[in-house]
Amino acid sequence: ETSDARSAGAATSLGRGLPLAEAGAPGELPAATATLWTGLARAQLEIGNAAGAAHSATRATARADAPWQAHHTLGAAQDRLGELRAATAAYRAALAKVGAHDAERATVLFNLGRCCRASGDLGDAVECLRDCLAASPEDGAAARELAVALEAAGDSEAAVATLRKYLVRSPADLETTRALGAILFSRGDLLAAREVFYGLAHRAPDDVDGLVRLGLVHARLGDAREAEIRWRRALALDPACVEARANLAGVRSPAAAGL
Repeated sequence: ETSDARSAGAATSLGRGLPLAEAGAPGELPAATATLWTGLARAQLEIGNAAGAAHSATRATARADAPWQAHHTLGAAQDRLGELRAATAAYRAALAKVGAHDAERATVLFNLGRCCRASGDLGDAVECLRDCLAASPEDGAAARELAVALEAAGDSEAAVATLRKYLVRSPADLETTRALGAILFSRGDLLAAREVFYGLAHRAPDDVDGLVRLGLVHARLGDAREAEIRWRRALALDPACVEARANLAGVRSPAAAGL
């Protein structure tokens, strides 16, 4: 039985049982039923029914002492629906309820920070993501998200420092290495970016995205031959790589002859 099938079964069972649970509880929703609504919302999210999950999680949060998981699940559903303001409010409610030493607090901070960044609230995004990374220093996704927020806030130097510090701890994290190279490239620090992508190519010679980016660095530095070598290698590994093919076409064009 697949995970989706189990989630669908759970959603069906909870959907049938909840009306019975509520029938014996007129007035305020019992805490136990709020937990059931949260379970239903989670199952609905897992099978891709974000609208249904938002409805169920809203029912779960109708009680003042609803667990933090109810608010977090509501935020996740609204986030998936693109309702960023509502999702941010739900994540904030979850953060206010989750214990200071709860192992899941970092997850709430991460989702709140990511949602704040997406909605343009960069100050709160940086604060939440810094707290998240402090609580979970081995979380590469948190390091990358914090770097993105810092760069968006105009502090690319702090973004680079964040990723370098994380990579000291986890040097084998290729995704974070790519993110560091990309930020260095975007701020015009081409020699440092080349060094990062050379290191990536050494550790992961079949990394297509890294090869494409290394080619871009060479092209920006004026070395068209080296750029073409990297993009040809990327295409050999992935013939469907549109970016490598387009870059090669640009190098061959008369307008790019001066590269």
